[in-house]
Parts: sequence; C-alpha cells; structure tokens
Amino acid sequence: MIYWCVEEMIVGDVRLERTVPIDLSSTDQVSGNDSHFRSCNDTQWSAPNGDCLKVQCFTGKTLKNATCVSIFPDMRGIVYRLRAFLVLTEWNSTTRNRTDSNLINEAVEQITSDIENMNDGYSYRIGIAPEIKFPLDDQTVPVLWADIYLLAPSTIRRDSFESNALKALFRKSPNTFRRTFSYVNMINEDLFLDCSSNGTWQTEEFVPDMATQSFFVGKQHYSILSLILTCPYITFPQSNFTVEWNRTNRKGDITVTVVVGDTKVVISNMSDVNSLSVTGTNEINVCTELLEKYLAQSPRLLVKRTIILSTKVLTYVCLCASELSLFCTLAVYFAFSTLRTVPGIISMHLALSLLLVQAALIMASNIPVPSTLCTSVGLITHFLWLWHFSWIFLSSLHMFQVMTVRMSSPTHKDSGKFKFVLKLTSFSLIGPGAVLFAVIVSSYMTSRTIGYGQNSCYLDSIYLTGLSVVAPICLVSLCNFTFLGITVASIRKVHQPVSVTSMALDQYKNCLLYAKLSSVCAVYWIVTLVAEAYDNEVMWIISQLLNGLQGIAIFISFMCNKRVYGMFDNQSMSQQQTSIQFTTKTSN
Repeated sequence: MIYWCVEEMIVGDVRLERTVPIDLSSTDQVSGNDSHFRSCNDTQWSAPNGDCLKVQCFTGKTLKNATCVSIFPDMRGIVYRLRAFLVLTEWNSTTRNRTDSNLINEAVEQITSDIENMNDGYSYRIGIAPEIKFPLDDQTVPVLWADIYLLAPSTIRRDSFESNALKALFRKSPNTFRRTFSYVNMINEDLFLDCSSNGTWQTEEFVPDMATQSFFVGKQHYSILSLILTCPYITFPQSNFTVEWNRTNRKGDITVTVVVGDTKVVISNMSDVNSLSVTGTNEINVCTELLEKYLAQSPRLLVKRTIILSTKVLTYVCLCASELSLFCTLAVYFAFSTLRTVPGIISMHLALSLLLVQAALIMASNIPVPSTLCTSVGLITHFLWLWHFSWIFLSSLHMFQVMTVRMSSPTHKDSGKFKFVLKLTSFSLIGPGAVLFAVIVSSYMTSRTIGYGQNSCYLDSIYLTGLSVVAPICLVSLCNFTFLGITVASIRKVHQPVSVTSMALDQYKNCLLYAKLSSVCAVYWIVTLVAEAYDNEVMWIISQLLNGLQGIAIFISFMCNKRVYGMFDNQSMSQQQTSIQFTTKTSN
C-alpha cells in the first residue's frame, strides 16, 4: 500500500507532470513510408488527414481499454489543485441583485458541499475572488475565480478518487439539486498568478490532524484536477492552437481553436474547456473524446475520412494482388526446373525481392512509432527496395551482356550455375549496403539518429527518401534504357535473319521488359514523393495502383506466355497418361 507521503516520487512538480507524459509507444503500441498507408493501432488516434497521432496519458498512468489507469493501482493520498472559473448557471433578475460577498459565500458553500459529498476524510483549502469588480451591468455575467487544494484520503485509491472528484465537480448530467455555479477549469495554470489583486480574496479550510494548513500553503507538488487526469489525450504544439478569452464576459466564453491536420477544431463551449490543458511549455493537451465530438460535426471531414479509408482499402487490395502474383510466379519457377536457367533464376530473385519488400510494407503499417522494431523494419524495408533495384539492374545488364557478345544465355551445370548466381547475389548486396551505410553515417552526424523509425517505420525525411530511393531507381531506369538502345542498335547490325529471330529478338524483348519494369518502379516512387509533398489524394491513389502493378506486371511478363502454357499442357497430358496406364495395370 502506497500513501501520500511518497507522492513526490510519483506526482512531482506540476510543470514536470504536464510536460513529460507517459510514452505509450514503449508499453503497448506506422508506419509505412506514408500516412495514407499505415493503419492506426490502439495507442494511436487517427487524425482527419490520415496521420496517426500518439495517444498519451497523464504522468503515472498508462492506457488500458481506451482509458488511462494508474501504473501503481494502490497509489493514494495525492494532493490536487483545481484553479477554475465559477460561472453562474443562471443569470436573471434574482442573481443580478446579489452582491459580490453573497456570490462568494454561495460559491464557498457549493464547493464545500461538493467536496464533502464525495466521501469522508478529505482535506481541502478553498480560495475565491471575483473576476471583475461589482457592480455589473445587466448584460455582464459575473465570474468568480476559485483556487482549491485537495488532499485525497489514504483510504481511497488514486483512480477511484479522481473518478469521484471529476464527477462531482465537472458532472454533465443533471443533479438532484440546482447548482449555482459550474466549474470551468483554467486551461493554463499560469494564466492568473494572483487572483486576489482583482477583488476580495476569501478562504475556507478544512484541515484535520493528518495535515496542517502550512502543508497546503507551502506545497509545491500537486496534480492539476481536470479531465486530462483520466482521459487519453493528444498533445499539440503552440503553432497549432490559439486561446481567446472574452474578458467582458458578456458571453462568458473561452474559444480555443486547434488545428488538427488540415482541419480547424473550434471549441467554444465552456464546459468542454475542462477537457483541455495548456502546459508550461505552451503545448495543449486535448482529450480524444472531445476531438471526436467536434470532428463528428464536420460534413467535410466525413467526406475526407471516407476518401482516406478508401485509399487504405485500395492500398491493401493492390499490395495483396501484387503479393499473390509474385507468389504464383515463384511457385511456377519452382514447379518447372526447365525455367530455372540463369535468366530464370535472376527473374526469381527479382520477384522474391519485390515480394519481401511489399510484405515489409504491410508489416511496417502495424508497428508502433517510434520503437526499436519500427527502426529495424524501416531499415530492412529500405534495404529490400534497394535490393530489388539491384536485381532490376542485374537482369537488364545480363541480357545486355548476352546480346553484345552475340551468344545465347550461358548454360551451366548445377554447380557452375550455383556459383554464377552466388556471384550475382553477392554483387547485388554491395549497392544497397553502401547506400544504407551512407544514410546511417550522415544521419548520425547531423541528428544523432540512424535515419530510420523516428517519424515512420521507414526513412525519417522526404529528402533521405529522394536521395537514397528515388535517385537510385531513376539511375537504374536510365541504365536500362541505355542498354535497350544499344540492344536495338545491335539488332539492326545483324544481317542473318535466323540469328535475329532466334537470339537477338529474344534478348531485345527481355531488355525491353526490364526497362518497362524499372520505369514502373521509378514512376511509382516519383508519384509517391509528389503525393507526400503535396498531400494529394489523387496522386496517392495512382501511387498505390502503380505499387500493385509491379507484381502483376512481373507475373504477366514471365508467366503469361506460350512457353509456360505449353509446360502446363504437357504436365497435364503426362498426368493423364500416367493415370491411364495405372488404371490399365489395375484392371489387368
């Protein structure tokens, strides 16, 4: 059992509490190379633009079943502070005639009643002052300031106490008695440092033997009592929000505007301010429930979320279609040994590398960011893309070499073929390894990170993506078209028609095929970068279609031809003949 005497260890200074929240990604917790692909998990919140924002909990708490609960269940006896506006629930002829002292006395009476009705054993200290001096005109609604310290009893656990306290002070449902004031939490603790300077400052204390008045007066360690204590929330930087307070109180409101992605959320209901808090570093914490409430009222957002959902579905459909095509391609190569020539084995590596990289993309979309696993998957995904580019280049280079020396593709025995493929495989790893080494070294020198897994489970910046992904594939495409041009020129120099039809024409078709494949890959990455830079939904859809087209293009190019069809026909006929012979022997 943990009592209030150790609260300094957990609660700490209020500014520390408000600026160092629990990192949920390290306990429970996308991330592909773009926000439109990734799917938010249980510890992330989906923003209107498709981004997955980290959901956080107050210090000493963690997320469980969409609720923030204490890491130490037996924590109790914590000191809380509530700094709130007390806003009159009704403003009529009766309330207008009340003096400032009448209102303050009623406020003290209500606060005392609310606290004592929670349970027994509470210690509290109340300070109240008017926000503006009386008398007021007929249109101005009086607002009081309240500064309340509350020591939770050692008999009630932290979560239970906070739940009861928040219900008592910020309840939304009608109660059995009519309340004179409603509580509106001051979203910034330092908004007003000295309430008493604007009017009469009246205090009320109830301090039993377990604590003294000096404990409250001199205490520097406490938790701010607001709905942020128990709700999952999102943190936004200072550039993403503004706070406007109508000081005349003719409307008696505070307007908070929060920019969420490309959507502005305007929070103007005073009771909703209780679900906000501004930290000492000028960041704002907003309960996810409140964000959902306001975003649900936006028809434009509903359309946008429908588009984002459709894009995600299209992404998975395209990737699954590509993966299935690549798997079928590899299965056919393994089924027929006659296809496993040197060019065939190179094509198998081409299909295998793309199969692995697209599988890594799907895996990366369901990994928390940042995390060690996310960084590892991001590095592996980048390596696999570069490895795929290498095999596109090697495939085209092999066909080019065969063409320029005027010979058929070399045929090796099993041992010789294995050595040749091993040599090619080793060569295919050099380029990707060098690029990864350059990315890690340059990132560490500039930002003390390795360049992966901080913002997504891929490269950390669009510049790294452009330099280490798009540039290599564009270079490979340029080489492939150069090989194709030389191949075409070589064919025109061949005078023997037989040679052209039997050898050169086949190599020309292969070079043309590899040039097309590299072009599709290059266009995909260029479109993806443009979509990332301009956040264009149409470009995202095109990029996902191109991504899925790569695997389908490989399947159609290598499997959908007369040679493969003939192999299936021959195998079918062979199986039928075997079946007939077996039946004949059995009948005899």
